[in-house]
Amino acid sequence: MTSPPKPPAGLLKPSRDRWRAFWESQAAQAVDVASDLPRLVRWIQCSDEYDRAAKVIRASRLVRGSMGQPVLNPLVNYLTHLESMLTRTEKEFGMTPAARARLDLARPPTDDEIEQFFADLGAA
Repeated sequence: MTSPPKPPAGLLKPSRDRWRAFWESQAAQAVDVASDLPRLVRWIQCSDEYDRAAKVIRASRLVRGSMGQPVLNPLVNYLTHLESMLTRTEKEFGMTPAARARLDLARPPTDDEIEQFFADLGAA
């Protein structure tokens, strides 16, 4: 890949920075842009939405309930939902230390693995 895909329009600056950082990371080497880009676009949009919702929650953790009582902002549940979506995608695309270790992105292939790769190509 010569240059990273452009981020989706309308993202906050931290999300655009996060998008660029991902494409500069080792994890991006494992991405097949043709098939993975839609999922990564959903990831960055979800990440952007998380930042927006978190800002609202920080400003107003408690809101008035139906009887006027203070209740936890309902956006907290939405934030939890976004967090689970983000966590799943971050694991799949090697965006955490454990996920990178599982994908073994930092380790160069061994001679045996290179030989096996070319043997597999010849057998196909």
